[in-house]
Amino acid sequence: MLLRRLQLTHPRPAVVVDVLWELTRRPQDVLLRPKSRGALWDVVELACQWSARMRDRVIVIDEADAVIRPGGLMPPALADAMSYGRHFGLDMLLAVRRPPDLPLKIAAQASDLWVFAQDVPRDRAYFRALGIDPSMFEALPEHAFIHKRAGRPAHVHRCPWTACQEV
Repeated sequence: MLLRRLQLTHPRPAVVVDVLWELTRRPQDVLLRPKSRGALWDVVELACQWSARMRDRVIVIDEADAVIRPGGLMPPALADAMSYGRHFGLDMLLAVRRPPDLPLKIAAQASDLWVFAQDVPRDRAYFRALGIDPSMFEALPEHAFIHKRAGRPAHVHRCPWTACQEV
């Protein structure tokens, strides 16, 4: 839900890769819907190549943990976009079901992290390495998330359906 909200409010055109995209896209956006999980790798590769050529785009990938495999194996164009996207004016919004499934090296490059409730104790070291105190999850209110911006302390936001507010 947060991924869709951000995509819909981001000023630049987006290239969205999502099998289940159920919202109406903006006229300036491109929606790519892989027909199967097997096709996801190729669709992400195409989306990243096209975005780099067009420049000044936001690449939105839902279920990114299905594309970025353990050990950081991913489509070459996605790896290039992550490493050199700033030279092409590219931003990325990646959503994953379980953040610890995303290699720490990739998550650590993010300028912003939005993390919802996490209740698996073994995942706490992952969040600690990203600068999020695991104890924050214990007191996380319903419909709230933790926002961690690079170089700043993490804080909690409550997100009612109408607007987000800092707690």
